[in-house]
Amino acid sequence: MRDRAWAPPEARSADGAREEELSERLEPIDFVALGGVPAFLVVVFVLFGSAPDGLTLSYSSPTPLSVLTAHYVHGSVDHLVANVAAYAFVVPTAYVLSVMSGRRREFGVALVGFLLVLPPVLSGLVLVGFERGVAFGFSGVTMAFVGLLPVFLGSFVGDGGVHAGVDDLAPGLFFLGLGLIAVRSIPTDAYRLPIVVVAVAVAIAYLREPIETVIRGGGWLRFAGSPRGEVATLGLLAFLLGVLVGFPGHAADGPVVVNTHGHLLGYALGFVAPYSVTRFTGRLSASAGGG
Repeated sequence: MRDRAWAPPEARSADGAREEELSERLEPIDFVALGGVPAFLVVVFVLFGSAPDGLTLSYSSPTPLSVLTAHYVHGSVDHLVANVAAYAFVVPTAYVLSVMSGRRREFGVALVGFLLVLPPVLSGLVLVGFERGVAFGFSGVTMAFVGLLPVFLGSFVGDGGVHAGVDDLAPGLFFLGLGLIAVRSIPTDAYRLPIVVVAVAVAIAYLREPIETVIRGGGWLRFAGSPRGEVATLGLLAFLLGVLVGFPGHAADGPVVVNTHGHLLGYALGFVAPYSVTRFTGRLSASAGGG
């Protein structure tokens, strides 16, 4: 699902390629859509105040309305600012990567799905895992965008002529993220160590060829120093910071705690669904081309 009207990245000169590519591919409506999300969160907070009972997800008495609205209300100004700040760093980065790899429409589908379909799904899965308290806040949805970053980062790097892409870089980064999440979230050594080992081993299995290319001094080194390499570095940084912020690694003081279960679900669903669709549509296109 690529927009054929866009020129391929290889046709751009290295000098100023990043700015030229991006300026040609940006659509004004995209800025409205991206900026509308934090604006909506602020408006909801101003209108309804701090996490009103009718809009939060109560584990004892959930409602059809609250399974959606719980993800758009916040308990305090600090809570709201933290979620808006995370969104402002992670989501525009994913958007830029999608645009520069010719996957703007896929990003649009993911954005709509994460905002409307994912919240009730997350609420249902969270209710299965817990039996008390209330849940609210946009962070679970933001973590879905963190999970989405490896997919677009893999596409972007693959389009840059490097021997890596969606098939290996995306799942490799996802499993590395899982390993980091386990390190920061699982308190018991007996469970944490084997999960980290398995996650890192799977990540290395996917990333083996890119790692070997780096060691041999291949195209990765040239790519890293190019304008596109700088964008890829920003994407990797956004991914790592998103994981670190979403899983702070310590219990919060006071009555409000980080819902690591909901964050993990958001992260996993945000990767698995788009990655599966990307792989399926890619194979479908390849089969059609081969015929």
